[in-house]
Amino acid sequence: MKPAPCSASDSLPPTPCLFHVLSRWSPCFKPMRRRGTYARTVKSDQSFRIEARLTHIAPRAARIRPNLNAISVMFAPSFPTEKKTHPFCSKTCAKNSAAQNPLLESNVKGANLELLTGGGIPAFVKDLPTARESLTASIHSSTDSASFRTLLRTHHAVVACFTDQQWSPPCRAIVPVFEKLAEEKGVRAATGGCGAAFTKIDLRVGEGSALASEWSIYVTPAFLFFLDGTKISELKGVDPGELRTQIDQLLFQAYPPHPHSSLPLPAVEALSLAPILFTQVPPLDAVFAKLASFIDAVPPSTSISQAKEVLHAQVAPYLKARFAPADPANPAPQPSATTALLTPWVAATTVLAEVLPIDALFPLVDIWRLAVLDPDAAAWLASSPGATQVGVLVRMARDALAEPTQNKGTRNYVLTALRLLTNTLGHAALARVLLAGTGGKGGVRKAAASLAFNAASRVQRARVAAVAGPGGATIDSADSDGAAAAMDDEWQVQLARALVEALDHEDGEDVVHRLVAALACLLRFAPADGQVGALFMVPGARRVVMGKLERERL
Repeated sequence: MKPAPCSASDSLPPTPCLFHVLSRWSPCFKPMRRRGTYARTVKSDQSFRIEARLTHIAPRAARIRPNLNAISVMFAPSFPTEKKTHPFCSKTCAKNSAAQNPLLESNVKGANLELLTGGGIPAFVKDLPTARESLTASIHSSTDSASFRTLLRTHHAVVACFTDQQWSPPCRAIVPVFEKLAEEKGVRAATGGCGAAFTKIDLRVGEGSALASEWSIYVTPAFLFFLDGTKISELKGVDPGELRTQIDQLLFQAYPPHPHSSLPLPAVEALSLAPILFTQVPPLDAVFAKLASFIDAVPPSTSISQAKEVLHAQVAPYLKARFAPADPANPAPQPSATTALLTPWVAATTVLAEVLPIDALFPLVDIWRLAVLDPDAAAWLASSPGATQVGVLVRMARDALAEPTQNKGTRNYVLTALRLLTNTLGHAALARVLLAGTGGKGGVRKAAASLAFNAASRVQRARVAAVAGPGGATIDSADSDGAAAAMDDEWQVQLARALVEALDHEDGEDVVHRLVAALACLLRFAPADGQVGALFMVPGARRVVMGKLERERL
């Protein structure tokens, strides 16, 4: 049942949607143009109106996190159950159109997924069919009926050009236009596998003339447009403008815009998706002195002495040089980590992680937190066994959280490990690290919320690029795993449930800001028939956010 319209004096509609609640809750909104409140009416695709007030935010909210500019979302309380939309927007659509989505195949072949996932291909990679098309050729070759029908069967959208370039001047005029459009609007990994497959049938090559007769083509040039193997339109003659229009219409039908695309969401669109990084540099001399005192407290051995020497002679000079205060009058390039430094550093970390108690390891983890801010160090960790050692440090933090009690040293370790893990998500190749749970003091919860935001923002970036479609925003090749994560509905549901649970028990302002921002990133452009949207149709999830809203009296 649709909720009744509310008046400007009402604080919320009778049955507010989760995005309405988020827009009221998060104090990270962009400050309004004037003090006070004003009402805005949003009309959804289902033609009902939600009227909500956006309240001016106190200046203290702006100090919390400058790059979280705004969360102001007003959505219909339920997702429409329409036909399939963009491949990122529906698991069903993703499965049906996986044959024309080469993103997965190219990523699996070109990336060391086994290393990043700790010894196996992720479930979402295994479950998806592989593509059978090539991204290197913008135009496919069809010389007979069998090859043409195979192309129709394995691609969601197909544009076919029947031509006789040898004897037809009009064909020679339009074919270059067709080839350019194929480059612009063909299937590309950068757009999440969206686009049409373009094929050219020359009547004088192979069985081209027989194929033309099969499709009743007696005049060239002629263009046929197919959706899921069914011809939906055709075009004959030389008309570049109409050809482009027909292709755009085909792509619109093949990949219709997500329902959220038509809603005004300026605050969410302004939300910075840049990762939250912990860049504070502590007094390095004090950090290394503290770590040395912990090392000296354990029984000596050759390996321990070697580890201590590596930290003192190699790691400390590198970090001091890289994070030295900048001199505007005499700028100098920052040194980068090398294999000669990182290999013994990882070995030393392995030794110390085995002999030191967990409450004595936080200085070691803190220097790794700084190291992963170096792109060269992060790239090396992602492409070498060193990434395994980072995972060991994080798992130690997870195990520490499972203990019924933690002392101050253990809490310091957990806090520092979460900050390390948060920084790893700032680098695409290290962003597949997953933390199972959070808890503890406010600093730990804040770091965990930052980690959750970084993970959710990567999903949002991939969705924005995918919804933009051919010719729009693209997914950076280095961040192609974010595209895969955007299709992993099960992983997103687990993260969303954890965020709701954390929000239910959280009172800290900074932490709530980041939890709400992460939820917004997971919900915007979520699949219309996916599990994430369904999760927030459950009264329990909505009640958590509504209860938080009521307690804070916003």
